[in-house]
Amino acid sequence: MLPHHHSEFEVIAVVCGQCEVTIDQVHYTAGDGDLLFIPPYSLHSGHILPGKSFSHFCFCFDLTLLKEDGLCKQIETGYLDVVRVVRHSAPGAAALFGAAQCIYHQCEGRPRGWDLVVRGQLLFLVGLLEQYEYFFSAIRKDARCDFSARVFDLLNRTYAADLTSRDIAAQMSYSQSYFCRLFRENFSASFQQYLCQFRLCKAKLLLTQENLTVGQTAARVGFNSSSYFSRQFRLLYGCTPKQFQTAKALSNKFSEYYLGSSVSVRSQ
Repeated sequence: MLPHHHSEFEVIAVVCGQCEVTIDQVHYTAGDGDLLFIPPYSLHSGHILPGKSFSHFCFCFDLTLLKEDGLCKQIETGYLDVVRVVRHSAPGAAALFGAAQCIYHQCEGRPRGWDLVVRGQLLFLVGLLEQYEYFFSAIRKDARCDFSARVFDLLNRTYAADLTSRDIAAQMSYSQSYFCRLFRENFSASFQQYLCQFRLCKAKLLLTQENLTVGQTAARVGFNSSSYFSRQFRLLYGCTPKQFQTAKALSNKFSEYYLGSSVSVRSQ
Protein backbone atom coordinates (compact mmCIF):
# COMPACT_ATOMS: atom_id res chain seq x y z
CA MET A 1 0.00 0.00 0.00
CA LEU A 2 1.29 3.45 -0.91
CA PRO A 3 1.84 5.84 2.02
CA HIS A 4 -1.31 7.72 2.91
CA HIS A 5 -2.83 9.74 5.72
CA HIS A 6 -6.25 10.94 6.85
CA SER A 7 -7.91 13.21 9.35
CA GLU A 8 -9.06 10.43 11.69
CA PHE A 9 -7.22 8.77 14.57
CA GLU A 10 -6.47 5.13 13.69
CA VAL A 11 -6.08 2.11 15.97
CA ILE A 12 -4.66 -1.20 14.71
CA ALA A 13 -4.75 -4.32 16.88
CA VAL A 14 -2.66 -7.34 15.90
CA VAL A 15 -4.44 -10.59 16.80
CA CYS A 16 -1.67 -12.89 15.57
CA GLY A 17 1.31 -12.77 13.25
CA GLN A 18 3.60 -9.87 12.44
CA CYS A 19 3.46 -6.77 10.29
CA GLU A 20 5.72 -3.85 9.48
CA VAL A 21 4.31 -0.33 9.56
CA THR A 22 5.98 2.95 8.63
CA ILE A 23 4.60 6.04 10.36
CA ASP A 24 6.07 9.46 9.60
CA GLN A 25 9.25 7.92 8.16
CA VAL A 26 9.84 5.65 11.20
CA HIS A 27 9.59 1.86 10.83
CA TYR A 28 7.84 -0.34 13.40
CA THR A 29 7.23 -4.08 13.72
CA ALA A 30 4.13 -5.28 15.59
CA GLY A 31 3.24 -8.78 16.70
CA ASP A 32 0.67 -10.79 18.66
CA GLY A 33 -1.38 -8.60 21.01
CA ASP A 34 0.38 -5.35 20.08
CA LEU A 35 -1.50 -2.13 19.36
CA LEU A 36 -0.57 0.61 16.90
CA PHE A 37 -1.83 4.17 17.28
CA ILE A 38 -1.72 6.54 14.31
CA PRO A 39 -2.68 10.18 14.98
CA PRO A 40 -4.44 12.35 12.38
CA TYR A 41 -2.45 13.37 9.28
CA SER A 42 0.46 11.04 10.06
CA LEU A 43 1.83 9.56 6.84
CA HIS A 44 1.74 5.78 7.13
CA SER A 45 1.95 2.54 5.17
CA GLY A 46 2.30 -1.12 6.08
CA HIS A 47 2.78 -4.65 4.85
CA ILE A 48 2.60 -8.21 6.11
CA LEU A 49 5.91 -10.03 6.40
CA PRO A 50 6.34 -12.57 3.54
CA GLY A 51 5.38 -16.14 4.41
CA LYS A 52 3.80 -15.13 7.71
CA SER A 53 0.16 -15.57 8.68
CA PHE A 54 -1.43 -12.40 9.95
CA SER A 55 -4.74 -11.36 11.49
CA HIS A 56 -5.77 -7.96 12.79
CA PHE A 57 -8.66 -5.57 13.21
CA CYS A 58 -8.58 -1.79 13.03
CA PHE A 59 -10.80 1.27 13.11
CA CYS A 60 -10.58 5.01 12.51
CA PHE A 61 -12.54 7.60 14.42
CA ASP A 62 -13.05 11.33 14.23
CA LEU A 63 -11.70 12.95 17.40
CA THR A 64 -14.78 15.17 17.63
CA LEU A 65 -16.67 12.08 18.82
CA LEU A 66 -14.88 12.46 22.15
CA LYS A 67 -16.43 15.91 22.68
CA GLU A 68 -13.14 17.03 24.25
CA ASP A 69 -12.27 20.09 22.17
CA GLY A 70 -9.02 20.95 23.94
CA LEU A 71 -7.62 17.44 23.67
CA CYS A 72 -8.70 17.12 20.02
CA LYS A 73 -7.00 20.37 19.06
CA GLN A 74 -3.75 19.39 20.75
CA ILE A 75 -3.66 16.03 18.96
CA GLU A 76 -4.68 17.38 15.55
CA THR A 77 -2.10 20.18 15.65
CA GLY A 78 0.67 17.84 16.78
CA TYR A 79 1.28 19.45 20.17
CA LEU A 80 0.17 16.24 21.86
CA ASP A 81 1.53 13.02 20.38
CA VAL A 82 0.93 9.35 21.13
CA VAL A 83 3.24 6.36 21.44
CA ARG A 84 3.02 4.53 18.13
CA VAL A 85 3.28 0.94 19.40
CA VAL A 86 2.06 -0.42 22.74
CA ARG A 87 3.44 -3.92 23.22
CA HIS A 88 1.21 -6.67 24.60
CA SER A 89 3.29 -6.82 27.80
CA ALA A 90 3.28 -3.05 28.42
CA PRO A 91 1.31 -1.47 31.30
CA GLY A 92 -2.36 -1.12 30.44
CA ALA A 93 -2.00 -3.06 27.17
CA ALA A 94 -4.59 -5.70 28.08
CA ALA A 95 -7.20 -3.06 28.97
CA LEU A 96 -6.44 -1.08 25.81
CA PHE A 97 -6.75 -4.20 23.65
CA GLY A 98 -10.03 -5.07 25.37
CA ALA A 99 -11.44 -1.61 24.68
CA ALA A 100 -10.38 -1.84 21.03
CA GLN A 101 -12.03 -5.27 20.72
CA CYS A 102 -15.24 -3.97 22.24
CA ILE A 103 -15.34 -1.05 19.81
CA TYR A 104 -14.76 -3.36 16.86
CA HIS A 105 -17.38 -5.93 17.87
CA GLN A 106 -19.99 -3.29 18.69
CA CYS A 107 -19.52 -1.70 15.26
CA GLU A 108 -19.64 -5.11 13.61
CA GLY A 109 -22.75 -6.41 15.35
CA ARG A 110 -24.52 -3.08 15.93
CA PRO A 111 -26.76 -4.26 18.80
CA ARG A 112 -29.17 -1.84 20.43
CA GLY A 113 -27.27 1.11 21.93
CA TRP A 114 -24.06 0.19 20.12
CA ASP A 115 -23.25 3.80 19.17
CA LEU A 116 -23.38 4.86 22.84
CA VAL A 117 -21.16 1.94 23.84
CA VAL A 118 -18.67 2.81 21.10
CA ARG A 119 -18.49 6.44 22.18
CA GLY A 120 -17.99 5.39 25.80
CA GLN A 121 -15.28 2.87 24.90
CA LEU A 122 -13.48 5.46 22.77
CA LEU A 123 -13.37 7.76 25.78
CA PHE A 124 -12.20 4.85 27.94
CA LEU A 125 -9.44 3.98 25.43
CA VAL A 126 -8.20 7.57 25.18
CA GLY A 127 -8.42 7.89 28.98
CA LEU A 128 -6.20 4.81 29.35
CA LEU A 129 -3.66 6.28 26.93
CA GLU A 130 -3.53 9.37 29.14
CA GLN A 131 -3.52 7.40 32.41
CA TYR A 132 -0.60 5.18 31.37
CA GLU A 133 1.26 8.18 29.91
CA TYR A 134 1.18 7.06 26.29
CA PHE A 135 0.40 10.65 25.32
CA PHE A 136 3.35 13.04 25.43
CA SER A 137 4.09 16.67 24.52
CA ALA A 138 5.57 17.24 21.08
CA ILE A 139 6.17 20.97 20.80
CA ARG A 140 8.28 20.89 17.66
CA LYS A 141 6.92 19.23 14.55
CA ASP A 142 9.25 17.58 12.05
CA ALA A 143 9.66 19.48 8.75
CA ARG A 144 8.83 16.34 6.77
CA CYS A 145 5.55 15.91 8.64
CA ASP A 146 4.75 19.56 7.96
CA PHE A 147 5.41 19.10 4.23
CA SER A 148 3.20 16.00 4.12
CA ALA A 149 0.38 17.72 6.01
CA ARG A 150 0.47 20.74 3.69
CA VAL A 151 0.39 18.53 0.58
CA PHE A 152 -2.45 16.48 1.99
CA ASP A 153 -4.46 19.59 2.83
CA LEU A 154 -4.03 20.95 -0.71
CA LEU A 155 -4.92 17.61 -2.29
CA ASN A 156 -7.98 17.25 -0.11
CA ARG A 157 -9.28 20.59 -1.38
CA THR A 158 -8.29 20.29 -5.06
CA TYR A 159 -8.02 16.58 -5.99
CA ALA A 160 -11.06 16.72 -8.31
CA ALA A 161 -9.56 19.53 -10.43
CA ASP A 162 -7.28 19.08 -13.44
CA LEU A 163 -4.23 18.97 -11.18
CA THR A 164 -0.49 18.68 -11.87
CA SER A 165 2.61 18.71 -9.70
CA ARG A 166 3.36 22.18 -11.10
CA ASP A 167 0.07 23.48 -9.65
CA ILE A 168 0.74 22.17 -6.14
CA ALA A 169 4.39 23.25 -6.26
CA ALA A 170 3.33 26.79 -7.16
CA GLN A 171 0.83 26.92 -4.28
CA MET A 172 3.61 25.85 -1.90
CA SER A 173 6.15 28.28 -3.44
CA TYR A 174 8.46 25.50 -4.65
CA SER A 175 9.96 24.86 -8.05
CA GLN A 176 8.36 21.86 -9.74
CA SER A 177 11.58 19.80 -9.72
CA TYR A 178 12.26 20.47 -6.02
CA PHE A 179 8.66 19.72 -5.09
CA CYS A 180 8.70 16.42 -7.02
CA ARG A 181 11.92 15.35 -5.30
CA LEU A 182 10.53 16.19 -1.86
CA PHE A 183 7.26 14.48 -2.71
CA ARG A 184 8.95 11.21 -3.69
CA GLU A 185 11.13 11.30 -0.57
CA ASN A 186 8.06 11.72 1.66
CA PHE A 187 5.45 9.61 -0.14
CA SER A 188 7.63 6.94 -1.86
CA ALA A 189 5.73 7.53 -5.09
CA SER A 190 5.49 10.11 -7.85
CA PHE A 191 2.92 12.87 -7.52
CA GLN A 192 0.75 11.43 -10.30
CA GLN A 193 0.83 7.91 -8.79
CA TYR A 194 -0.22 9.23 -5.41
CA LEU A 195 -2.88 11.53 -6.85
CA CYS A 196 -4.41 8.58 -8.70
CA GLN A 197 -4.60 6.51 -5.51
CA PHE A 198 -5.93 9.48 -3.56
CA ARG A 199 -8.75 9.91 -6.08
CA LEU A 200 -9.51 6.18 -6.03
CA CYS A 201 -9.81 6.24 -2.23
CA LYS A 202 -12.28 9.13 -2.50
CA ALA A 203 -14.17 7.24 -5.21
CA LYS A 204 -14.41 4.13 -3.04
CA LEU A 205 -16.09 6.16 -0.32
CA LEU A 206 -18.46 7.81 -2.81
CA LEU A 207 -19.50 4.42 -4.17
CA THR A 208 -20.68 3.43 -0.68
CA GLN A 209 -22.32 6.76 0.15
CA GLU A 210 -24.15 8.10 -2.87
CA ASN A 211 -26.34 6.72 -5.61
CA LEU A 212 -23.93 7.58 -8.44
CA THR A 213 -23.06 5.73 -11.62
CA VAL A 214 -19.46 4.67 -12.22
CA GLY A 215 -19.08 7.47 -14.78
CA GLN A 216 -20.47 10.07 -12.38
CA THR A 217 -18.15 8.87 -9.62
CA ALA A 218 -15.13 9.00 -11.93
CA ALA A 219 -15.93 12.58 -12.93
CA ARG A 220 -16.62 13.62 -9.33
CA VAL A 221 -13.10 12.62 -8.20
CA GLY A 222 -11.21 14.02 -11.19
CA PHE A 223 -10.97 11.22 -13.79
CA ASN A 224 -11.70 12.30 -17.37
CA SER A 225 -12.17 8.71 -18.59
CA SER A 226 -14.48 6.24 -16.85
CA SER A 227 -12.75 3.28 -18.53
CA TYR A 228 -9.34 4.43 -17.23
CA PHE A 229 -10.91 4.96 -13.81
CA SER A 230 -12.31 1.41 -13.82
CA ARG A 231 -8.94 -0.08 -14.84
CA GLN A 232 -7.07 1.76 -12.10
CA PHE A 233 -9.74 0.89 -9.52
CA ARG A 234 -9.44 -2.81 -10.39
CA LEU A 235 -5.64 -2.68 -10.16
CA LEU A 236 -5.79 -1.17 -6.66
CA TYR A 237 -8.79 -2.98 -5.15
CA GLY A 238 -9.03 -6.21 -7.18
CA CYS A 239 -12.56 -5.59 -8.48
CA THR A 240 -14.37 -3.16 -10.75
CA PRO A 241 -16.15 -0.12 -9.28
CA LYS A 242 -19.50 -1.68 -10.21
CA GLN A 243 -18.64 -4.96 -8.48
CA PHE A 244 -17.55 -3.05 -5.39
CA GLN A 245 -20.72 -0.95 -5.41
CA THR A 246 -22.94 -4.03 -5.77
CA ALA A 247 -21.16 -5.89 -2.97
CA LYS A 248 -21.51 -2.90 -0.65
CA ALA A 249 -25.20 -2.58 -1.42
CA LEU A 250 -25.70 -6.23 -0.43
CA SER A 251 -23.64 -6.06 2.74
CA ASN A 252 -23.18 -2.54 4.07
CA LYS A 253 -22.35 -2.90 7.74
CA PHE A 254 -20.38 0.22 8.48
CA SER A 255 -20.81 2.99 5.92
CA GLU A 256 -23.95 4.48 7.47
CA TYR A 257 -22.24 5.05 10.79
CA TYR A 258 -19.09 6.21 9.03
CA LEU A 259 -21.16 8.94 7.40
CA GLY A 260 -22.72 9.98 10.66
CA SER A 261 -19.73 9.94 12.95
CA SER A 262 -16.56 9.14 11.02
CA VAL A 263 -16.08 5.76 12.65
CA SER A 264 -15.21 2.91 10.32
CA VAL A 265 -13.99 -0.61 10.98
CA ARG A 266 -11.86 -2.86 8.83
CA SER A 267 -10.64 -6.38 9.49
CA GLN A 268 -8.41 -8.91 7.81
